[in-house]
Amino acid sequence: EGCWTIDVITSDAGGPYEISFDDGDKLVVKDILLGEVWICSGQSNMEMPMGGYIHQPVRGAAEYVMEACSYPQIRLLTVPRVGKSGAESSPYGQMPYEWKISAPESVRDFSAIGYMFGRRLTDCLGGVPVGVISMNWGGSDVAAVDVLAGMLPSVWEEHGEDADGVLDMTSYADDDNTNDKAVYVSR
Repeated sequence: EGCWTIDVITSDAGGPYEISFDDGDKLVVKDILLGEVWICSGQSNMEMPMGGYIHQPVRGAAEYVMEACSYPQIRLLTVPRVGKSGAESSPYGQMPYEWKISAPESVRDFSAIGYMFGRRLTDCLGGVPVGVISMNWGGSDVAAVDVLAGMLPSVWEEHGEDADGVLDMTSYADDDNTNDKAVYVSR
């Protein structure tokens, strides 16, 4: 079927590294980074790109977009929206995902909150590579995200004062959604 997995012993965080596979036809995968990978998921606030929307700019974004090449250890991946009918015809496992290197053209269209989180995390971790996966859908029910927030590890427990300002996991649910929280937890 063309799908397979393999366990690889890795070195310390950093890179870029390369790995070779040889089954008679040698394949070399280059520019591999080892580090943190974070999922940024949410509604329209998380979805808003660094470039903003028409009549809705992101304050200070132009400077951050221009500086994007100074952070080559940040990699960005946007998961496309797939509804039920799209999922049946193009399952996520077969979609053409592409990690993009932090550069003005990739950062401009990426989640502003996601990119800034990745940038701050990279700074706090001393340049450790950070991959940020953006999977957002404006208008979705916040209760599902609220439940997931409680499952994420605490950055402060691991990194102490160095992580000050990196992550604020406080989420707010509409009064109408709070009673539905048990539904999400039970799934």
